[in-house]
Amino acid sequence: MESSRREGSFPALEVALATLIVFLPSVAVGYVYDDILLVRDNPHVHGLAELHRAFTTQFWDIGAARRGSMPYYRPLVTLSYMLNWVTAGGKAWAFHCFNAVAHAAATYLVVRVVKRWTGRTAVAVAVAAIFALHPSRTESVEWISGRTDVVMTFFMLLSVEAAHAAPRSRSSARRVTALALSFASFVAALLSKEAALILPLLVAVDVACTSDVAARRRLAIVAAVQAALGATYLLVRPLFLPFGTGGPHAFTPRYGLLTVFAYAERVLVPWPQTFFHRPLVSEHGAFVYPTALVLAGAVLLAAYAALIATTFPKDRPSALLLAGAALALGPLLNFTHTGLFVTTSDHFLYLPLLLFLAGIGRRFRDTFTAWARTRSAQVAFGALLFAYVTVDELRLLDYRSQETLFRHELAVNPQNPLALRALAEVDAAAGNLDAAYDLLRRASLPESTRYAMLLPDYRLYDNYLRMLGLMAARTADGNVRDLTLLYRELDALVAGRLDTVKGTVGDLVLGRAVPPALHRYALAYGTRDMLVAEAGFLGTRLGDDAHARALLGALSDEHLEEITNLQNVALAHARLRDFASAYHWLDLCAARFPDRFPKDSLSSSRRSFASAEASFRRADTAAPGQRRRALAEAYLDVGAYLRALRVLRPAYDRDPTSASVGPLYVHLLLGAGLPAEALAAATRALGPEQGAALLSSIRAKMSDRLKGLRKPTEPSDWYTAQATPP
Repeated sequence: MESSRREGSFPALEVALATLIVFLPSVAVGYVYDDILLVRDNPHVHGLAELHRAFTTQFWDIGAARRGSMPYYRPLVTLSYMLNWVTAGGKAWAFHCFNAVAHAAATYLVVRVVKRWTGRTAVAVAVAAIFALHPSRTESVEWISGRTDVVMTFFMLLSVEAAHAAPRSRSSARRVTALALSFASFVAALLSKEAALILPLLVAVDVACTSDVAARRRLAIVAAVQAALGATYLLVRPLFLPFGTGGPHAFTPRYGLLTVFAYAERVLVPWPQTFFHRPLVSEHGAFVYPTALVLAGAVLLAAYAALIATTFPKDRPSALLLAGAALALGPLLNFTHTGLFVTTSDHFLYLPLLLFLAGIGRRFRDTFTAWARTRSAQVAFGALLFAYVTVDELRLLDYRSQETLFRHELAVNPQNPLALRALAEVDAAAGNLDAAYDLLRRASLPESTRYAMLLPDYRLYDNYLRMLGLMAARTADGNVRDLTLLYRELDALVAGRLDTVKGTVGDLVLGRAVPPALHRYALAYGTRDMLVAEAGFLGTRLGDDAHARALLGALSDEHLEEITNLQNVALAHARLRDFASAYHWLDLCAARFPDRFPKDSLSSSRRSFASAEASFRRADTAAPGQRRRALAEAYLDVGAYLRALRVLRPAYDRDPTSASVGPLYVHLLLGAGLPAEALAAATRALGPEQGAALLSSIRAKMSDRLKGLRKPTEPSDWYTAQATPP
């Protein structure tokens, strides 16, 4: 008997090792998509100090406003994030290594369990190989956030294995240990993902596959106790975290049938790899369900029901497995509102595909065993696995970074608004503001907004806010008219004075009037900190110090994830001469989001702040003739060209040829995007030739971004509009 156990373990170890080899290269990729929110930028998992929080909050309670997120309870997954972070200091390789090892461990258990269910080693190995290497696994294994299904399935199979071992243990101590492991693994599976509730059905399959009467009776008791544990979970869980989303639960049969077809399609033809397979399209306010695909889904659903019905009298374990696959996937088939914005997700297939393959493998085990002996079947199966591995490895190229992932998504669907938004954030973080703005503009066009599930109204509102901020960042200081329009719009949104918005800003930002409904989301959703930060920063550019100080003072450290650019908040405080707050916000950048704010960028800001602070102190003690220049230099250190110009203008008017004022004044005019005035001032101070040479030398030192800012389209009133006394 011991020899037979060892013999059964060898194919399981081999398949598990092969699986690990295929997926271990994922240690070279990074954080993408939800990984950024759940792990990289989530301070609650950056250590074990908040271990209790994993068990007392929902999975997506990460500090950021997650509108419409499902109330998942997955404390063990959160705990795994904490342990991975502590192990490798936040390096992504540890998270990916965990996923690969957990998937290999689950595959090992698949071989053992399926061999017992089917009675055929060849069938068990084939089922495990397809389960382990099918391209839908990439979303569960190569994507850090997909590990929920892997961890849940591992604990479910471990529970089944332990339950199977308990009745066969000769000593009572081993029997008790096995039972304790089975029940503990069931609880662990439930704490990893809610779908583990179907575990008693898998133990029931073991009951049906067991010929020993005493063992069957004991296994049946285990299944009954687990069912009672599951029922208790269903009763207790809503008391502290309801399952529902609070959304409508209308029956949506056409969407459900379309989803059935889409999942069958992903199983048979899992290419191209994408997070957004067949997203719904809206036309004239109603979703479009292609008739042919809906009918195909209906045929597939009827055929699957018939398969279960005809299998049950002949082979109950097979029927139970096929029914288990339907139960595991059924709540996600969109026959009612699920709270999900996608039609399918490959990681949802992780457990259902296993149960389906096991059910089919047992139902037709004799046929499959005969096929496995033929050369043609072996070659065909090897070719299939080779194709699977090729797709798995190619998908790693997409997971290298947030940019590569969503560039791929745009290649699949150039109008995907969620991909456009994600890439806009990447470009904005890299300083490519024009590219970021253009991506968000594309996301607001009808070609993209028709994907209403991917771009609900609140996301459209978020995009509009980000476009406001990007428009301001792309606008030169001297373009006071446009900056003032943006400032008034942001301030109106902060205060909820939506009646003051006349649509002019919509024409500026969107190229069309802003829909009234878009503004209402300012009051309905938690984006106030983003608005306050953007308005406060813009106020410091225009010189509205009192209001900017009030706005920035209202910000807290609680929802930092909502603020588009924390470094700009620090810069705004520096312009207000509140350097203690400026350094505090730089410290927050470094502590909370080290990957978002490079050290050299923060160091550069610190040097600029120190220089500005010294210039401000020098201005406080300088003689009247030198005070304006010192103030202008201080504002220049923090990039406030408009403020510096307003301070220096009187000194320039008194003596435009002054060597200590003229060149600096010309520099500030160019920085503010006023080249015509800069040329006139340089010519006035130095003459045509030397003036042109001065402009050329200043331009050569300016960054491309500063040169490319939106300049005024008409003579600027920068000096008189909201002028700030020196």
